[in-house]
Amino acid sequence: MAAYHEEQKKRRDALKIKTQAEYEERNAELAMLYSTPYGDMSKEYDNQRFEDIRDLQIVTSNWEDKLKAELQRKLDNPTTGMYANQIGWTDVDPFEIVEVRTANKLMVRLMSSELDPSWKPEVVIGGFSGHTLNNHSQKWIITSNEKYKVFAIRKRKDGRWYDKYNNRYQISEEPSKFHDFNF
Repeated sequence: MAAYHEEQKKRRDALKIKTQAEYEERNAELAMLYSTPYGDMSKEYDNQRFEDIRDLQIVTSNWEDKLKAELQRKLDNPTTGMYANQIGWTDVDPFEIVEVRTANKLMVRLMSSELDPSWKPEVVIGGFSGHTLNNHSQKWIITSNEKYKVFAIRKRKDGRWYDKYNNRYQISEEPSKFHDFNF
């Protein structure tokens, strides 16, 4: 049994895999994707395929990092036409950015939001009065509404946006509405 574990360790080290979990995941992945009837030759194919998969993961990771960095640049420099979603304890309300006064001060306005008639809550007994099973698949119709007043939110030293009542806002490219039916 010790010889078997030693052989596994040597293979992991040769393939630069650090943990047993990574090793098992890699073997399962290769077995599913590249099963081959070539017997002893399969070890050579496994090594090559593992290198191909690793290279693909590196390319994908770089691509994801670039997209995340680009999105973060946009969110760090909000513009008119973007959104500031107010984050409550469990609810989220959409606000549109009407004006950018400075890098640390935005003028926002609440947006009208109406529950989409195609979404119906699935409620079962439990909680305070019931438990909504499909709570996180809500659909809302969100529209701009000029009847709401415009007010300022400011960016603090912690990098987050707040209004004068200490409500927190998250800058986004899309408006977001969520009502927690379970609370």
